[in-house]
Amino acid sequence: MLDLNGNHVLVTGGAGFIGSHIVDALVACGADVVVYDNFTRGKIENLESALSTGKVEVIEGDIRDTAKLDKAMESVDYVFHEAALWLLECEQNPRLAIDVNIIGTFNVLEAA
Repeated sequence: MLDLNGNHVLVTGGAGFIGSHIVDALVACGADVVVYDNFTRGKIENLESALSTGKVEVIEGDIRDTAKLDKAMESVDYVFHEAALWLLECEQNPRLAIDVNIIGTFNVLEAA
């Protein structure tokens, strides 16, 4: 198993289904985890197990907010980017999909 003891890892979309499982795995590897999620689809309940360890910090934020994202990235060693709009939302609002999924991803890459 990977040893991430002492490493700080940020997971965008960390309260979603996939993101929360990544958070659980990272905590099991000894990482200190920052969950960055806007909670439009993610749920704090998905993080109950990880939060009980005391190794997880939750920041409610949007990947389009570059100032908040930059601050969240301070002292982070690794990033798992799972924040994105759901497919149905992309079909219904393509402009928002570009803003979140493309520009938001660019923001995450720049902040990292």
